[in-house]
Order: sequence, then structure tokens, then C-alpha cells
Amino acid sequence: MDELSPCKSIDYKSDRQEEGMGTKMAYSPLQHDADFENAHLFGCYVMVVTNEKMTGGGCIERFNEDRVVIGGKPFSRAGSSFIPMPPPQMDMSGL
Repeated sequence: MDELSPCKSIDYKSDRQEEGMGTKMAYSPLQHDADFENAHLFGCYVMVVTNEKMTGGGCIERFNEDRVVIGGKPFSRAGSSFIPMPPPQMDMSGL
């Protein structure tokens, strides 16, 4: 197939894909106020990534145009990525 063909197969797999329950899910970061508002209203778990390291996670308590508060800790919207995802699993077998 020609490289310029509109039917060229493209692999959209990214580093942020996770396999689970037979499907692949790509998580995209929250960017707009509406994204943060929806995550806040629906109580979504949000992972915070700063400098390519996980620096926090939990539900959004409040936010404004500069900061997002998760778990009582403020994070800069410009300096961090906020990725909605399923909450971490807990081992309940010892209870």
C-alpha cells in the first residue's frame, strides 16, 4: 500500500494504554474547566503526574484556573497532568 494512501493502517497504541477485561483503554488528561468539573461532580479518581512521576491521586476537592486540590494537597494545573482512571485496587483478603 502506498505511504500516502488514506487507507493506511495506523497504530494508535500509546504508552498510556492499559489492558483490562479484554479491552484497551487510553487515559487522556483533564485539560478544560468542564473536564475538571465533571470529574469533581462524578467523584472520579484522578491520578496526578508531575515530572513523569505519580505525585498524588484521589478525588478532586476543589479547583480554580491555577490549582487543583486532591487529598488536601494543592497541585499546579500548569505543572502537573491530571489523569482520570479507575481507583487503585485494595487487597481486602486480610480483613
